[in-house]
Amino acid sequence: MGSKLPSELLIVQQNDMVKGIQLTMKSHSFFKAIAIYQFTPYNTRQFCLVILFTMEKIDMNPLQTRIGTVVAGVILALILAVALKTPDAEGATVYAVNLLEITVWLHAIVGIAWIGLLYYFNAVQVPAVGAALADGEPGPAAINKYVAPRALFWFRWAAVLTWFTGVSALESMGGLAGAFTFAAGWEVIGMGAWLGTIMLFNVWVLIWPNQQKILGLKDASADEIAKAKFVALMASRTNTMLSFPMLLGMTAYGHGLPF
Repeated sequence: MGSKLPSELLIVQQNDMVKGIQLTMKSHSFFKAIAIYQFTPYNTRQFCLVILFTMEKIDMNPLQTRIGTVVAGVILALILAVALKTPDAEGATVYAVNLLEITVWLHAIVGIAWIGLLYYFNAVQVPAVGAALADGEPGPAAINKYVAPRALFWFRWAAVLTWFTGVSALESMGGLAGAFTFAAGWEVIGMGAWLGTIMLFNVWVLIWPNQQKILGLKDASADEIAKAKFVALMASRTNTMLSFPMLLGMTAYGHGLPF
């Protein structure tokens, strides 16, 4: 049962924005609508944030579903983005779509999913399958039937989204050609972009086709499966190795090289 929430407007002063934001999330209650924000006159430098609770009884807990959790996270991020916005030199708080930041934000999210799954395969699943084989069935069969296909789905498509959002961000920065040709000023992020491209190639050309043989999604002989295991493992280990300089290129572009 949902908790009874009063309908109210929360007006927040700009200077006290962070402390003033109140997001009420009780056992089975969640705000249904994040409705309105508006400006007060610039000379007061006051920003009003209005969170409107329109229902007295809400039976949806977003954390009970994956989609709900993601939507709640995006809403929370946008609320905080509004809350943390500061006035410009003239005292005006101006809101405009920042396409570059949105693209880089998505790039970071899907990139974490891709590289996180890459590390999961190398640090968790491969050793776990080895240990399960030592214990006998149904250990490895269960992992390969229920876990691996789903993990590989998110893995390979997160790789695609990471590459495309990265290319889009470079284009928005005016550095797409410069990065891939190592033009002056673009060498560091260009290194990261090229390594990410090689890793994407490894995912779709070496890892996924061979994993299909290993998991029985494609017909293959025992010798072909043995070869597929070696190729997929080496490609995955190669990507793990390349991920470190690739991530260095991405972070060092904005923060400088370690030395």
